[in-house]
Amino acid sequence: MDNEKIVVWEFKYWVLLIHPNQNYLGRVYAWPRREIFQPTENDSAEWAELLEIFQLVKIALDNLFSPKMYNWVSHNNSTKICHWHIIPRHEKPAEFFGNTIPDMEFGRVHNFSRKVMVTREFRTKLAGAIANEIKKLKA
Repeated sequence: MDNEKIVVWEFKYWVLLIHPNQNYLGRVYAWPRREIFQPTENDSAEWAELLEIFQLVKIALDNLFSPKMYNWVSHNNSTKICHWHIIPRHEKPAEFFGNTIPDMEFGRVHNFSRKVMVTREFRTKLAGAIANEIKKLKA
């Protein structure tokens, strides 16, 4: 299984990517275009665009999978660059491209150590589905 970065959408200050671990179907992350090490280093334009990304992704994932809730997380553990995970939480198993993925921790803190590593083809189709929803919203 490769961990090649799959881009969903490129914004002015951020790039939205599919996370290779789809233990929560639709999990994506926003990566800054410049090196930001703390959230306090974001300027107002970067914050405004990040809020737009959060809103677009929430609506897109709501349309695709109807998650019950979301976790919005910036841990900065494995990398020091301040990036944001958008984690849809599914009360019932979510389905996409022939795969059913249960949220084993629904109602509790997310668990990044549980791995659901999907194929590059799956991630590419997921990126396309989310991008299509974003495109409709931005039209």
